[in-house]
Amino acid sequence: MADKAPILEVDTLISLEDAGKLLGLSAERIRVLIKEGFIDRPKPGRVVLSSVARGYARYWQEKASQETKTSADTRVRDARAAEIEQRIAEKNRRLVPAEEATAAIDHIIGACAEAFASIPAMVSRDVAERNRIEKHVKEAQRGVAKRLSEAAELLEKGGKLPDAD
Repeated sequence: MADKAPILEVDTLISLEDAGKLLGLSAERIRVLIKEGFIDRPKPGRVVLSSVARGYARYWQEKASQETKTSADTRVRDARAAEIEQRIAEKNRRLVPAEEATAAIDHIIGACAEAFASIPAMVSRDVAERNRIEKHVKEAQRGVAKRLSEAAELLEKGGKLPDAD
């Protein structure tokens, strides 16, 4: 017949070595948990069985809570760093708000449209020739307007221009 292990009551005093075996830890680690206040030690070298179980569970609960807090702190710190980098880039004009970029492009395109509109009159005095040239200029302006519209949409939604490298 096999020897039966004795049944221990929850308030049984056990040695630090037995507490370590119970949790799969060394007696030294049990001493550290006692020193940190997780496990009560009513007598030198002895601990209460229930205190070992509760203390070790509390140790892991606190550790999980600290890790959650640490990861949240890290996310907040990273977000703040990204925001600071963005503000510095804006201040140094390496990052320009979309509204400013759009206004600059509109300004340039407006000047180009005026210049293109004056080309037929500069090239010829003949009305028929001017009309022919004007037709090509307007076609070019439509192409520019189409590309400007595509760029504005990409600027708003995000993405890459089709012919950008």
